[in-house]
Amino acid sequence: MSSSALKLIEIGKVSRLHGYEGAVVIFTSSGKESSLGELEIVWIGNSSDNVTSFAINSASWMPKGWKLELSDVNSEAAAKALVGLRVFADRDSLPSLEQNEFYVSDLLNLTAHEHETQRVIGRFVALEESSADRAVKASCWVFETTNGSLSVPAVAHFIHSVDLKEKKIWLHNLKDLP
Repeated sequence: MSSSALKLIEIGKVSRLHGYEGAVVIFTSSGKESSLGELEIVWIGNSSDNVTSFAINSASWMPKGWKLELSDVNSEAAAKALVGLRVFADRDSLPSLEQNEFYVSDLLNLTAHEHETQRVIGRFVALEESSADRAVKASCWVFETTNGSLSVPAVAHFIHSVDLKEKKIWLHNLKDLP
């Protein structure tokens, strides 16, 4: 199947080799919660228009990313050629999400509005994971505004709701941001 017939979304990046047998480590912003463990195929390349498909022979979570053993990648040289490239999945092959869970690709470019005033805040551009303590994972939704970027903690206190059909994110309690 051609990648142009698929809706490929970026889910990670090949960060390094794992051993000398051709395994690679994939960094994802969703960490252990990534869907990588449930996929059968990934596409790897510089962009969604320039990818090669790989069957996943095995996937396992490690503290610094997902270790993948891929079809046709069975040497250090073959694995090394993938380091730094982006990892994509077919949107339709990703598992369904629970209520109020979203794939970052579904949020990209949605317009953010302040719930109380209906004022346009900006547009969603990224999910940012940050924490001084690796055991605590803190997510922020990053919005591009006319005044630069705005980082909003991904918690119900600030994220009122998301309407994918209307392509809107409703924020509230913004006065509580530091």
